Amino acid sequence: MLHPAEAEFIRCCICKNKRDRLLLELSDEKRRARAINRFAHTAEDFLMMNKLVISGSKLSKAQIVSALKEGSKSDLCHVIMVDGSTMETSAALAVEAVYGEETAIVIAENAVYVETEPYIKAMRYVLSLKNE
Repeated sequence: MLHPAEAEFIRCCICKNKRDRLLLELSDEKRRARAINRFAHTAEDFLMMNKLVISGSKLSKAQIVSALKEGSKSDLCHVIMVDGSTMETSAALAVEAVYGEETAIVIAENAVYVETEPYIKAMRYVLSLKNE
């Protein structure tokens, strides 16, 4: 079953023509890993860039944590990986699999952090979950 934070991320930050398939695949245990992998290599095609707060290949952990925590009451976030988990925002970025090693999607209360595959040059994005 899809975590509510994942559904919110898709609703707020993913282009309309990509939402249904991503929702379906993330909800399916057998398709989840493939969906995350496809997203990792083509994130720019999925993301609504008008929701962008900051981006770059060299964003620091401090910049990312600050952007994720801005306006949030909670320090908890949801991490989209094959199994999905909930943890503190700073702890999520301390995990090597989340910062600098592979695809990461960290959903906080008001923002989401996306890091693409680092094969060539990993890009890091922080997008707003707020409706403007």
